[in-house]
Amino acid sequence: MPSQSTSTNAPALSPSLIVGIGASAGGLEPLQAFFAELPAGELAFVVVTHLEASTRNLLPELLGQKTSLPVSELRSGDRIVGGHIYLAPAQSLVTLEDGVAQVTQPDKPEDCRNPIDVFFQSLAEQRQASAVGIILSGHGTDGTLGLKAISDAGGMTIAQDPATAKYDSMPRSASTLGMADRTLPPEKIADELLAYERHVAVLASDDSGQTLNQQISDSLVAICAVLHEQTEHNFKHYKTSTLVRRIGRRMQVLRIASAEQYVARLKESREEVSALFKELLIGVTAFFRDPEAFETLAQVVAALKEEKELPRVPEATVVSSATATPPIDLLDVRGNEQPKRALAIAAAGGHNLLFIGPPGTGKSMLARRLPGILPPLTETEAIESTAIYSAAGLLGGASLLAERPFRAPHHDISSVGLVGGGSNPRPGEISLAHHGVLFLDELPEFPRGALEALRQPLEDRTITIVRARCAVTYPASFSLVAAMNPCPCGFRGSSLRACVCDSGRISQYMARLSGPLLDRFDLHVEVPHVDYQTLLSERRTGEGSQRIREQVVAARQLQAARSTAQPPIAASNAGLSAEHALRIGRPDAAGERLLLAYAKRHLLSSRAVHRVLRVARTIADLAGAPQVQAPHVAEALSLRVLDRPLCSLPGE
Repeated sequence: MPSQSTSTNAPALSPSLIVGIGASAGGLEPLQAFFAELPAGELAFVVVTHLEASTRNLLPELLGQKTSLPVSELRSGDRIVGGHIYLAPAQSLVTLEDGVAQVTQPDKPEDCRNPIDVFFQSLAEQRQASAVGIILSGHGTDGTLGLKAISDAGGMTIAQDPATAKYDSMPRSASTLGMADRTLPPEKIADELLAYERHVAVLASDDSGQTLNQQISDSLVAICAVLHEQTEHNFKHYKTSTLVRRIGRRMQVLRIASAEQYVARLKESREEVSALFKELLIGVTAFFRDPEAFETLAQVVAALKEEKELPRVPEATVVSSATATPPIDLLDVRGNEQPKRALAIAAAGGHNLLFIGPPGTGKSMLARRLPGILPPLTETEAIESTAIYSAAGLLGGASLLAERPFRAPHHDISSVGLVGGGSNPRPGEISLAHHGVLFLDELPEFPRGALEALRQPLEDRTITIVRARCAVTYPASFSLVAAMNPCPCGFRGSSLRACVCDSGRISQYMARLSGPLLDRFDLHVEVPHVDYQTLLSERRTGEGSQRIREQVVAARQLQAARSTAQPPIAASNAGLSAEHALRIGRPDAAGERLLLAYAKRHLLSSRAVHRVLRVARTIADLAGAPQVQAPHVAEALSLRVLDRPLCSLPGE
């Protein structure tokens, strides 16, 4: 179906609801499933996606196959009319002003990071209760704050059931943080939306002569009485408009058309009392429920009355690299030259690294030496890391961090402990590892939910924690190193002990790690046992950490120089887009033949090919080579042990 366009001259069919839909990776299928179940009507839809340009360009045709509604790309000045689907342009921010779209395209890509949140917040402001927000499959948390804005304005919020999403972090963020009124599979969302439309229509056509807000206002005494009786909180002095708006929202969610019916529901349902109570405890009043805030206020008042002095903050003690404890050296590691080389490559390109090997092969020893070969902290990085440790209450006095953090949480850590959270959101391990290293030993033993929570910050380099009172974004730019055994018993491929695991147990063990998570590792390297002679030798092989750090710094400088080019590209090779990986990392003819042969033999995905190119580019940077060559490609391929068939992994 060819795309169509609307302008301000189009017939102004005012929509009863404007529905914002946010989607990212894996969002095409649920979009098609949703519109396939939606009959023609007077609703207006604005679709904001993170989809790749090629997929986005095909959306009008692909959606047109599933719906009779006209589909067009949104332009500045377009009036949003009913019975139409609008697609937000790529790399753009869309807002509404009096029903007219405003489309801007920021010069910097980073200024367009959360387009779904931006549109949803504008939609909430403009349409209030006639706004609907829907979040479908995708990476990250974009849309969660936007749903909160729609919810606060009295609108309806829906998230795709994470179990049905190809990439579940966006809908999971919305649903687990309580920002979605309904969590449904895509094919069921249309029915819910139409039911909500009918409810809004019933409210609008009420011929009783009394608006819903008037009904609620007249029932406030009764509602507050029920709340007081069951929660011991007195809301009668709350701002009337706030009470009316939030009670009205609960009625809309429940599709209750009269205040009288809602009072009856409250009297018979403790669950609804609890839901309304939470709805009313908005973030604006959080200060008055925070004992720490009152304690601080009391200290300030006492100081102003000259009754006591404010506690003094100790002056910061700067710990310089020169006076800090010297980092442990890679020269201390006997043998295992390839894993040590993999560490250097990971440090030079910012790549994530997975070590696979039996117990006792030195995987943890290797990981702990990564901070010592990373570039020294800059002053800005040190201040950022120190601020995070201060917010977590882990600074331990007054010091300025001078060495890159190394965090190694135990595998029984919760998702909150890993990504951060709590009633007063605190940074988790991923933020404490900011500008440093996060090491996950015994990777398959970590809770599945905790590992899946890593996927979004690994992409966005930030983590947003949303609570009722606030939303906090912490930085989370870290190097991820993980280690795992090759099988449940741990000794598959070991030269010291025989493995007792059959192929079924090995498959179950590997299945604990999702494909999308494993795909975040550019390097996966076998760490075998070192023979006793090498282990006991006094001769240390390879280069020391200081020398490797110098090489890493030089490679990073090459990447930094490329990042200033126009158009701008990522500051590290690990962050290169697919397009830039192909352009900057394209090997010579021999290297390209080698890569193609390997890709065909091992059925590499396009994403895996791009990761090989990124790693090869880093290897070339370490060598100071202007172009990626066949030896660089060969080494990059040798550092991908998981590409081999399971029966040959690892060491067999």
